[in-house]
Amino acid sequence: MDNKEKILGRGFKALRPEIEYADDVIAPPYDVLNSEEARALAEGKPFSFLHISKPEIDLPKDISADDPLVYRQGLENLESMIKKNILVRDDKESLFVYKISTKDHSQTGIAFVASIEKNHYLFIRFRQKITVKLGLHLLPLLRRMKII
Repeated sequence: MDNKEKILGRGFKALRPEIEYADDVIAPPYDVLNSEEARALAEGKPFSFLHISKPEIDLPKDISADDPLVYRQGLENLESMIKKNILVRDDKESLFVYKISTKDHSQTGIAFVASIEKNHYLFIRFRQKITVKLGLHLLPLLRRMKII
């Protein structure tokens, strides 16, 4: 086994909010809010990350969350925040360790770029399962961001 085969993952150049916008950008994870809660929380906050992670809030209320227009809106919102220098890319690749706590639970994790080859699934516990349909919608976004 050569060294390349031993590498499970690597760091990445993260997109982060500029310091002066950090309080405006910060938002709860997309999967803890429904669309209505996200819409209410982002009201009057044009730089909230919810416009990227829950982009249906910028579209008519009756749109399905998995409609391709939702993903397109999320990409437009992301590109706009990058163009306005609200979000900027790190200069160097890094690994990120995080800890999330509530009154009943605490978890620690690490964020990095990993191979999706079948052999690596034995070693990585994914935070969420990504369906093929969702993956196909996310593919153009990941390519445009030069993640893949």
